[in-house]
Amino acid sequence: MHGKKLSSGHRAKARMLAVSNDLKNPIANHISTKELAHYFSERPNRGIGRTGKELANNTIVNDIANLRGMFNQLAKLDEWGFHNPFEGLNSVRRSEPELTFLTEAQILHLFETIKQSNCDKELRKIFKICLATGARINESVLLKGTHEFDCKITFVNTKRKRNRTLPISDCHHTKNRAIAARVLSYFRT
Repeated sequence: MHGKKLSSGHRAKARMLAVSNDLKNPIANHISTKELAHYFSERPNRGIGRTGKELANNTIVNDIANLRGMFNQLAKLDEWGFHNPFEGLNSVRRSEPELTFLTEAQILHLFETIKQSNCDKELRKIFKICLATGARINESVLLKGTHEFDCKITFVNTKRKRNRTLPISDCHHTKNRAIAARVLSYFRT
């Protein structure tokens, strides 16, 4: 019910099922906070991340938050009458990794590679916007002409679910349009 309305509900469900499977599908009201604390403290070292390496701490933090939220939501709907085993479980976020930037040589290589594409004009524009504003590729791909106005670009539907408006130094108003799905497919892995 509740998760279906979340933009990443399918992903959260898959992560919760992975935790449940990893715990050998226990009966929910038999799980203790202490058992969960031990599980999550050992989990990063098990090599079950997307690339088979250690899980990122933020993945674990998000998994705990999703599972805690699921039990809270079930309790609100009177579907759960037991203790929330995730209630006393604290998670610590690590500091964000240091940002890195492309060197001039890497940028030149990027644009040389783009020249070989059959949609090089669109890609060139997308990456120029990314480099000028720090936007994510998907944010640049989904830009429309109405998002560029008065030397500013507004990114909508961003990762953090907030609109973000940034000034752009190049004030040549050009027609932006949503780029076809084939362009976006270059960036899906």
